[in-house]
This record gives sequence, C-alpha cells and structure tokens, in this order.
Amino acid sequence: MDGHEPKPVATRRCHPGSVRDLSDTHVGGRNGPPQNGRVDPAARVPLTADQMALLDRRYGPARRRPVGLLVAVGLVVVALAAWLVWAGLLAANPPVRWELTGYSQVTDRSVVASFTVTKSADDDVVCTVQARDFDNQEVGRADVPISGPQTRVDVDYRLSVIARPTTVEVLTCVVAPPTPATGAPSG
Repeated sequence: MDGHEPKPVATRRCHPGSVRDLSDTHVGGRNGPPQNGRVDPAARVPLTADQMALLDRRYGPARRRPVGLLVAVGLVVVALAAWLVWAGLLAANPPVRWELTGYSQVTDRSVVASFTVTKSADDDVVCTVQARDFDNQEVGRADVPISGPQTRVDVDYRLSVIARPTTVEVLTCVVAPPTPATGAPSG
C-alpha cells in the first residue's frame, strides 16, 4: 500500500437499525443534478407508514391547511364584494336626486330655498329642508311634498324660521309611501 487508506463507503441511516449504501447514487437523482433547482418528480419515492410515523414523532404531526376556514373566508369575501357592488349601484342610481340651487329673501322670519328634484314620473317625493343660524343651530325645518308627472321639478319653497338663518340645505328627498285610495263608503 502506498500509505493511502481506502475511502469509506457513504452510508445513510434510513430506519432505526438499517443502513443503505449510497455509493451508487448521484446528487439530484437518477438523471443527474437537478435543473433550475427543481427535483425530478420521478425520483421521489412515497413514504411508508413507518416512515411517516417516525417523521411525526421527530418533527410533530404534519400541519394541514384548514380547508373549512379557507372556504368560509372565501365566501365572506365573495359576499362582501357582492354587497359592495350592490351598494355602489344603488348609490350611483338613487330613485330620487336633488340639488340645492340657492336660497334668497333671508329675513328673521323666513327664507326661500330653491332646489331641483329629479324623480320618476310616477313617484311622489317628500324633501326635508333645514335652515341653520350662525351658531349652527337649527332655526327652521319643513317637509316639502313634491308630486306630479314631471321628472325634473324646480322648487322655490318659503321656509318659516325662528331666527335669521345663515345657511339652508336640503337634508334628504325620499319617495313618499303610497297613500291608500279614499272612496265613498259602500253600504
């Protein structure tokens, strides 16, 4: 011998008490080194039940994805998206639109509010008009009924106040509930 000792055969412990000879294996599997850092799927060997039990004892049981939780979160997201679309369409297309065009003839007893209402031809509408003073206190409020077949109505409404207002606004306009038809009593 020339003073060199033979290289030991590479071994790997697979199971407790068993040894496997690795001298004929290549890094990366049977087709050579992995390409692009990927392992050849054909080189993977399924684990036996004993191997799985050993891995569970050593590293703890495998964590599983909470499928039920993922489905529930997905449903909540879909429901929220549907509600947002519905609310956006409703806000973009309300049944009644209004715009305060101004106010005039301001006195200590009244003010004239001018506003435009756009509605459906067959709807009756009730708009709430409010006046406020310098201290932002309400000094007048009224519900103004608007009816008729017109779809666009310009309104000039004289609002009674208890003090001189500094601002007037139309708080809301809503479709009035239908009134029951009154007829002659039968009998």
